[in-house]
Amino acid sequence: MRINRPEHPGPRPGPWVQILLPADRGRARRTLYMLDGRGVPENASSWTQHGHAVEFFADKDLNVVLTTGGPTNLYTDWQRRDPVLTPGLYSVVAAHSGCYTVASGAGQAQARAIVKTYGGDPDNMFGTLADLDWRAHDVLTHAQALRGTRIYLSSGSGIPGERDVPGQVELPVAITIGGSLETGAHECARAFATRLTQLQVPATLNLRPAGTHSWPYWTDELSRPWPTNTKALCTR
Repeated sequence: MRINRPEHPGPRPGPWVQILLPADRGRARRTLYMLDGRGVPENASSWTQHGHAVEFFADKDLNVVLTTGGPTNLYTDWQRRDPVLTPGLYSVVAAHSGCYTVASGAGQAQARAIVKTYGGDPDNMFGTLADLDWRAHDVLTHAQALRGTRIYLSSGSGIPGERDVPGQVELPVAITIGGSLETGAHECARAFATRLTQLQVPATLNLRPAGTHSWPYWTDELSRPWPTNTKALCTR
């Protein structure tokens, strides 16, 4: 596995990506894209810094592209069509501790709050509160578009779990802040799972009874969706 790390001595023209390549690069392979969270580092992925992605993918026969920089952008082309909602574009998607609605109410409120944490203006994303563009990019509204895509969905409950133990460096933050964040993510995941069930869109679910919004759990989740991912990524 080779890591391609960008070097940019001059002004940065835009977000870079970090790329993990298989040892044998003699033929084309499928590509897995891994997005980061709200506080993505500028020059590396949190998945390689905290999630042990390099070690996990060392023996995997595919390319891995990891995003860097651009915190709180929520990985959308602002005021443009969301590629995730384009049927058939991706063969598999996995989502961990996220929220999947921005159309209105609490879903849009949390998205706006995330953008504002780094000084962004959420109106630049999908318009004002009443702009129909928010619904146009809403995953719950357009969940039908995911039919035919393999889906893995996970979340903890916010209750401290097996990884929230004394000695963990981020334990106080994980419990005081990460607990409430994961409680919200758990409700979002349940709502998304319910919507998929209503539409009879299959999904693999791992809604855990405990666990906070913190990296020890996401590190565990890196391997858990692999049986789902590998059927789509490592078959031709």
